[in-house]
Amino acid sequence: MTCPQTPTAAASEHTTIGTIAELRGASLDRNSLQLHSTALRSAASGIVITDDNGIIIWVNPAACALTGYAELELVGQHTRIFKSGEHGPGFYANLWETIARGKAWSGVIVNRRKNGSLYAEEQTIAPVYGESGRVTHFIAIKQDVTAQQHTQNELAQAHGRLEYAHGELEERVSEIEALNQILREDKSRIDAELRLGRQIQRRLLPQAPDTWHGVDLAVSSVPCFEVGGDYYDFIDLPNDDLGLAIGDVSGKGVGAALIMSSAQAALRIAAPNEPDLARLITRLSALLYRTTPREKYATFFFARYSPGAGVLRYVNAGHNPPLVCSNGRITRLEATGPPLGILEEPVFNEASIPFGVGTTLFLYTDGFNEAENPEGEQFGFRRWVALVGGSAGHSVSEIPGLLTEVISRFENGSRASDDKTLVILRRAE
Repeated sequence: MTCPQTPTAAASEHTTIGTIAELRGASLDRNSLQLHSTALRSAASGIVITDDNGIIIWVNPAACALTGYAELELVGQHTRIFKSGEHGPGFYANLWETIARGKAWSGVIVNRRKNGSLYAEEQTIAPVYGESGRVTHFIAIKQDVTAQQHTQNELAQAHGRLEYAHGELEERVSEIEALNQILREDKSRIDAELRLGRQIQRRLLPQAPDTWHGVDLAVSSVPCFEVGGDYYDFIDLPNDDLGLAIGDVSGKGVGAALIMSSAQAALRIAAPNEPDLARLITRLSALLYRTTPREKYATFFFARYSPGAGVLRYVNAGHNPPLVCSNGRITRLEATGPPLGILEEPVFNEASIPFGVGTTLFLYTDGFNEAENPEGEQFGFRRWVALVGGSAGHSVSEIPGLLTEVISRFENGSRASDDKTLVILRRAE
């Protein structure tokens, strides 16, 4: 799809829509809540979001894989970056006329990848309305159908898959339209949408495998609101290495969750291809600096465990110091750089620590050590370190429940003011 620069130039200025959002400084009004929820709901599909002028503001990993561009190369570009020259002005005029009337458009477009190759893309485009009733953004859901168009035989074989995909895309368009209506109504409907957002967020956060290349893993994550700002991840890396991440976005709710999901997408794309951890986290910080409001930032810790070498390499971007328990001693992995998104040109350093058999790594967010009882007293870092050290003798699967139970008893019914996320890794062999 192509968005014209002016209504009179519609026939000549259209290009293929593609991509997601840089909502710098956007307040969390109902329209932006709808936009965020839509992006999270469709995370498994190739999704592109633009503003009403066709400027790309957000892309998901599937869209990057489809086009060959990295997220940083697409955000801020006009959708004409995908234009192949295979379609005439009339094609784009019809497309634009359809969505300008507030209707969804579905069809096949020939687009151009970053490497110059052409591909056929089945695409559905839906407009999103602001509270004023004006179209403010466009959402495109994309799927590569190049293989199905090579021969009639391939088309016949792929017919069933395309029919299924078409149904799925129509269903997602209906969901987008339903969300648009929900978010225009009262507070109770918004609360229902936030609960739905939490369910989607839970699907984005991975389950920890019980064992992985000679290590035991466990995870626990409890948000204080329906949608939290804590983040964790496990990433398979080259050479049988394991990437572990934990983060805490400033603020809570849907806005924090959207920042969290963007960081997750960027990290999963870049980490397998960037062995230099300091450079990897520098790129991630630059992304958040450009695409989030200035008051938003994230503390972040990323580690790469190499089972063959028995070494844990890490960068700590202003996060609570993870704790390493080994032979009765506790080591704090202090910050090696500032939080993500605060500085335009931050400096991060990589550090490492030997990781022998029986060594246990505790990653956590400050919802644990800053938990408060009814009198307003915090649990405190010193008590937290002692609690973690005392739990190291238990099995990894038991530890999250033990620690959470102690903190809950301390809170004694007080409402939690922060999310609580815990990731544990122990070298078993």
